[in-house]
Amino acid sequence: MERKLFIGLLSLVVIIFVSWYIFIDYANTSELKKINQEMAIVKAKLQNARHAQADYTNIQKKYEEDQKRLIQERTRFVSKNELSDVTHKLKKFAGEYNLKLMDFSPALATYFATDPNDKIVSLPIEISVYGDYLDAGKFMEDWYKLPFYLIPEEINIERVEPDGNELVTTFTASLYTWNE
Repeated sequence: MERKLFIGLLSLVVIIFVSWYIFIDYANTSELKKINQEMAIVKAKLQNARHAQADYTNIQKKYEEDQKRLIQERTRFVSKNELSDVTHKLKKFAGEYNLKLMDFSPALATYFATDPNDKIVSLPIEISVYGDYLDAGKFMEDWYKLPFYLIPEEINIERVEPDGNELVTTFTASLYTWNE
């Protein structure tokens, strides 16, 4: 009987020990799974943060490049103070095409009558040049090379002499200005 009691008690101790071990091990295993899941979430967030930082850096560089480009574009709009420079630049530009600038007439009344809140104002102008037909065409074709926006609208070509090849070409155009 003592032997049965001993075996019973020993079995009971083993069962209690195994049950306690399983209970503790299960709790530790579930806690470890929970920690691993949280660590995976933190790792994913860290990965996303790294990508976001790289994206932020790329976006910031693109923004800075766009700002530089916009500043360069802004310089192509003529301000009120620079209107007199346009005449000199057009005269020099016309000379590159063997043309003589005869007249440059901006409609300043229209320019000063614009709403002061308008930042970009189209200034109607007339440009008259003296020279060959092809030179006048090349001159107008290359206006995009000028350091300001000048958009052609209408062209009038007249011969100086009825039998001559020399022409006076009058361009009606819009000069885009920055209203400050």
